[in-house]
Amino acid sequence: MPTKPSISTEAFLELTQGTAIDPLLQQLEQQTRRTFLPALAEHMGPPAKGELFRVENLTKSYGTGAAYREAVKGASFAVHQGEYVVIVGPSGSGKSTLLTLLAGLEPPSRGAVSVQGNRLDAFTEEALAWYHRSVVGLVFQNFNLLDSLSVLDNVAFPLLLSGVPAAEREARALELLDSFGLAEFAGFSPNQLSGGQQQRVAIARALVHNPLLLLVDEPTGNLDSKSAQTVTQSLAELHKRG
Repeated sequence: MPTKPSISTEAFLELTQGTAIDPLLQQLEQQTRRTFLPALAEHMGPPAKGELFRVENLTKSYGTGAAYREAVKGASFAVHQGEYVVIVGPSGSGKSTLLTLLAGLEPPSRGAVSVQGNRLDAFTEEALAWYHRSVVGLVFQNFNLLDSLSVLDNVAFPLLLSGVPAAEREARALELLDSFGLAEFAGFSPNQLSGGQQQRVAIARALVHNPLLLLVDEPTGNLDSKSAQTVTQSLAELHKRG
């Protein structure tokens, strides 16, 4: 098994020191000459037992004036460790936008995402990079595999970014490919695989660094019904194994 990137509690707290900034609250502070940010931070409160992450009043807006729209509007919920959560809704309802906010790929317009009591909008760039490398695994609808790399190297790539030795990262990648029934395709290029196979490679890549949280964006959206069923079963089995 690879050496999992780790960080001490003291170092993590140091990385995440900062002031959360909400543009709307900043404007209110300027107009009323009152301070609201401490109250918002206090409102988030400590995480409940087993709580992995929490969002409160999460909003993502785009445009101004007549072009203003809110892709995510006032979402509030919590997810506990071990839960398997499915977000459903029609195309354009904001599902992908919500996942990018949870992944820390975009900042919210209002509200906050808190991971084990630590707000993402207060993370330094270094802390956010660590969050992406060590805490969260991402699976995109369009796979985002690199055709210039073999299937094995695609899966091992996140470990390369974390400085894991070559033999160790290849062993872990091959182990995951084998668990998805894809070991025989390790030397193939991703474009030589079917859509369902590529999606399973993408899931293996997201799992290679043993993330605490796996975020999957419409994993069956680009697949035929048989491939979609295979991918869905793979995710369900992963959840059962913990």
